[in-house]
Amino acid sequence: MRPIEDPPVPSRDRADRVWFVLALALVAVPIAVAAGRAVADHWYPASDDALFTLRALDVFSAHPPLLGTWSSGSGWSGTQFNHPGPMLFYLLAVPVRVLGVAPGTAIGTAAVNVVAVVTVVWLARRRAGSVFALASAAAVAGLEWSMGAPQLYDPWNPHAATLPFCALLFAAWSVVDGDWSALPVMALAGSLALQLHLSYVILVPVIVLAAIAGAAVVPRRRASADVLSDSRSAVRVRGPSLGRWIVVAAGLTAVVWFPPIWQQATGHPGNVSALVDARGHGGPHPIGLSRGVRTVAAVVALPPGWFPPGWDRPTFETVRLGQVRGFETGATVGDVALGVVVILLLAGVWAGRSDDRSTSVAGCATALVAVAAAIASASQAASPYDSIDSYVRWLWPIALFCWLQLALIAVPRLARWARRHRPSLGPTLRLAAAGVAAVVGVVGVVGAFGGSDAGSGSIPWARTPSRAAASAAWKLRGRGPVLIHQRFDIGGYAVEPSVLVTLVRAGVGFYVDEDVMAHQVGTHRRYRNQPSVRTIVWFGSGDLALQAVPPGAQRLLLYRGLSRVEEARYRKLQAALVRGMRNEGLRVSAHGRALERLASFAPTVQAIRRAPVDPTPLLQGFSPQTIVTNHLVDEHDPLWPVLVQYAPLATRWNTATVAMFAAPLGTPGAPAPNPADTKQAVA
Repeated sequence: MRPIEDPPVPSRDRADRVWFVLALALVAVPIAVAAGRAVADHWYPASDDALFTLRALDVFSAHPPLLGTWSSGSGWSGTQFNHPGPMLFYLLAVPVRVLGVAPGTAIGTAAVNVVAVVTVVWLARRRAGSVFALASAAAVAGLEWSMGAPQLYDPWNPHAATLPFCALLFAAWSVVDGDWSALPVMALAGSLALQLHLSYVILVPVIVLAAIAGAAVVPRRRASADVLSDSRSAVRVRGPSLGRWIVVAAGLTAVVWFPPIWQQATGHPGNVSALVDARGHGGPHPIGLSRGVRTVAAVVALPPGWFPPGWDRPTFETVRLGQVRGFETGATVGDVALGVVVILLLAGVWAGRSDDRSTSVAGCATALVAVAAAIASASQAASPYDSIDSYVRWLWPIALFCWLQLALIAVPRLARWARRHRPSLGPTLRLAAAGVAAVVGVVGVVGAFGGSDAGSGSIPWARTPSRAAASAAWKLRGRGPVLIHQRFDIGGYAVEPSVLVTLVRAGVGFYVDEDVMAHQVGTHRRYRNQPSVRTIVWFGSGDLALQAVPPGAQRLLLYRGLSRVEEARYRKLQAALVRGMRNEGLRVSAHGRALERLASFAPTVQAIRRAPVDPTPLLQGFSPQTIVTNHLVDEHDPLWPVLVQYAPLATRWNTATVAMFAAPLGTPGAPAPNPADTKQAVA
């Protein structure tokens, strides 16, 4: 059986080639430039980003990773589990080994994203010609602009899955439209997104299965591949049979899913078993259908959509690092807007069937399935912190895809209407459409060179101390294996992964004595009183970095987050706050009382109420910045101006002032190892 596939663009003239090349440049250049600038600026993977570097180094070891990173859902489920698969670790393995830990991580991640967006443009051209490919490139450039340059090479899994998921949407559309060559693309892009983050556990299977089912339903007649053409000829293109593409896609799927399947078969417990067990432990209730619809509507149906500043400031209530981000969109506005989008997509399916345009039918149907799956996924989101934007990053590609499908329905009809009244307008309209898309794309490209990295997996304030700690870790050569002791210290927890990367490079074995970190770095590294361990390493941040060094131990690193002058001012403001809070306390603002219902803010608000008795919790970690950023204290309180000056200094001191200590295991005054959990899955 020969499938009826999209033809190559009928017109191979110079203009079509120029539009296609421009489209490729619009999506690839921002990512390449962002990664190049990162390398030139000596970007260094810190905190969560360094864990991807570490596991990429493990690929060629005796214990290659079988699962993805540890999932934060473990924190409130009572069971430790990981994201489904290690595919990104394997993709980064060669770049990290060949180019080095920092350039390899940035360039390797950027290369994955470049392949994803180039695939989007290629599939868009196969579906509807070079002009539509250029329009799709402009939309993707807008998404890259919204994400910002740091997220284009960031390996952190919520970000790294975004552009591959966009490629999955275009591949699913192509499969529904009978383009069997997109089957391997759909298999790989879907596998990468799902292995990276559990938030895709509904989306990817539903979209893939719907695409396979839709391929058997959508009729194979279509108009010419050029969206501005009046041609209605059905086209049959010779190529590999459907069976051959199915074999290729199935083979690739089996290869990339072998590690997690092997882990499930041999692990005690398997990761899937741990996930099932976690579901049975209860935990936070899902946010429900109403808020799920509102969350989807805020990105898919309401401005700014996938354009900036939507990525950094989404128009639905989220929590990130103890700060409220965005605001709740009114239910009525969001519900109506999303309903309109769904109605327009349904109308697109009907109009496409009427015109024998299977490409439009397939595209709008795929968009409807994606919206339905997005609502189901958002409604099932469960977190004690309400919505978290990093859990729903798939909404941005879905918004992009939906509006491109609506444009694909509307533009040809407008073009035909114009040609009936002005027959000479055909070439002009085509040029105008391409020109508008090019201008929008160029604006997106320019915008993508900037952007905030506040949500990056490599926490900005942790990069410089992480580089310093990684350099200091070379002093541990010849003292391994070492035990890395966990104290849940903010600064230490952020720089520790970079230290572990150095230990692997130096050939120093290590173990960790905490279950979360064991699931991050591989449970074979969980400390269980191994007799070969001779040295214990621990970290301290803020005032703990200045603690006295026990006899027999040494401080390998002391990195100060403040200059001497800034530190003196920090101490002076701190003393003033302690006196004021003990004497007068702090007044909780109306906004603070409203936020007290959220699990992430309740402890801080309660600590504000207890300030006269114990002001210490308000001076530590992110608490001062959280209070100021979210206006938890009444601005008319006499201590408010002091808090505003103190918060940024306290944040830098508590997080970026880091020390690393080492001592022979059992040294008096050194911390004792944490006991091991006897129930561990192999990660």
